Amino acid sequence: MTVTTTLINGLDCVILENETLAATLCPAAGGKISSLVLKNPDVELLWNNPRLVLRAYPAGTEYDPHFFGGIDELLPNDEKERINDRDYPDHGELWTSSLEWERTEEGIRLRADLPIAGLRYEKKLALGGAGQIRMTYRIVNLRQTENHFLLKMHAALRLHKGDRLICDAKRGEIADADFTGRHSARFFDWPHYGDERLDIAGGPEEARNEFFFLHDLGKGEMRMESPEAGTFFSYAFDTAVFPYAWYFATYGGWNGLYTGILEPASAVPCSLGTSMKNGTCTALAPGAELETIVTINVGRIA
Repeated sequence: MTVTTTLINGLDCVILENETLAATLCPAAGGKISSLVLKNPDVELLWNNPRLVLRAYPAGTEYDPHFFGGIDELLPNDEKERINDRDYPDHGELWTSSLEWERTEEGIRLRADLPIAGLRYEKKLALGGAGQIRMTYRIVNLRQTENHFLLKMHAALRLHKGDRLICDAKRGEIADADFTGRHSARFFDWPHYGDERLDIAGGPEEARNEFFFLHDLGKGEMRMESPEAGTFFSYAFDTAVFPYAWYFATYGGWNGLYTGILEPASAVPCSLGTSMKNGTCTALAPGAELETIVTINVGRIA
């Protein structure tokens, strides 16, 4: 594996590359992975917003108008809200943080202290064989009190009509009935919502949206397979840390965009305050640490 640096729109970026993959990430933009190319022949797996360019944004920036795509991570929250006299920004503090980074023997290490969250974020990235990115996380509670938070992956993928979302979940929950237009039931037996299959991606001509949570995961994997492109992208994770899987998709609906976002998550719902009351988020004691490994696996299917 090689590690090189490059400039993209004036931002210092890092490229990790081996014979199978090339991953481009931007430490100044929360460590966003802006590109993930499956090589020989080259296929870009991540979606980028055609109306935007890669940028770093100041703390507190609203997320949706600046949604560039690629792979972000959300920490310590999703929905903007005030909790315990602290203003938690839209889609969390991490995505607008400038991360320190350094090379390691295996790959690179990213690091930042998040003052609002009261958390230290560290991540090691290394490329493995057969289309693998291994990400080792260490989250430290810097407060003198118990600290509640959400840690969530956020991979915006290039979609094709008929792509299939594979996740070993028993139950689904509509996250936003108004956004999706799904008012007949809040909970459903995954992947069937009435006569529909929510695991099959619609086409951009459908102009619709999907947003749901998946519960009762039997296996820590969230995978998208594309028969048209002949590729797959998956997250593998520990369900003790990430008990939920979120899925957000716009099939030509929201802002006319076309992408699906895979989001293994440590909490539900979107409100951290609500998840604290419900006991459905991560909590660390003073000085405690969370360590976990998440693996991205990509490749080709027959």
